[in-house]
Amino acid sequence: MDPSSRRLAQLLAWAALAGLAALAILVAWLLGFPGVMILGLLLLLVCTRAELSDQVPVWSLAVFHARQQPPASLEARADRAAARRNNRAELRFFKGCCLLLIVAGLLGTAWQFWRNG
Repeated sequence: MDPSSRRLAQLLAWAALAGLAALAILVAWLLGFPGVMILGLLLLLVCTRAELSDQVPVWSLAVFHARQQPPASLEARADRAAARRNNRAELRFFKGCCLLLIVAGLLGTAWQFWRNG
């Protein structure tokens, strides 16, 4: 990946993170802390699905196309493995953000129950 596209990908990741934070604040304002926990669970589901579909194509016709393709060369497999490692690192970051939302939702809900008696 060349430096300009890498920078663009990082910029998009930070924009997505800022959007996620704004969405979490909006959900907390509308639904309270249980809504933040639900948002974290839904985003964790999306991240897990993205990670699984990166490893094995699922939920599309790509499953059938993958079986019909001839075996790839060692260089092509190495390139795909490097791209998967890069994607996995970014997904790991977003999974951490999802887990943080889940924990914040759980702690906020417990705090509300404790405060209200």
